[in-house]
Amino acid sequence: MALLDEIAGIVYSAANGVGGTTWDITLKKRGAATVDAYGGYTQATTDTTGRGFIEDYTATARQMGGIPITDRKITLFAASLSADPEVGDTVTAEGTDYEIITVQRDPAAATWVCQAR
Repeated sequence: MALLDEIAGIVYSAANGVGGTTWDITLKKRGAATVDAYGGYTQATTDTTGRGFIEDYTATARQMGGIPITDRKITLFAASLSADPEVGDTVTAEGTDYEIITVQRDPAAATWVCQAR
């Protein structure tokens, strides 16, 4: 196994070794919409648990990126998730639900950085 393949686990272990810096999160993945018996649409979700942390964007990042004051930056550890986050999924952390607006994976594939509201 190449070092790049191991980086996600190394980053996750290092962050959790600090203690108290990450939170349990639930990633709610949206399934495909289907038509029900009444002609309406239903959409199932699949929950997966993991670890991550939430931050507020700096004033500079908000101004330069046009990021609303209500949005939060959520970093998810790839090694702790069994599914990849996507736009439209929901992250539940600290008792609050956040809808994912954008998703970026870092070059080492260790974390997912999500803009959420």
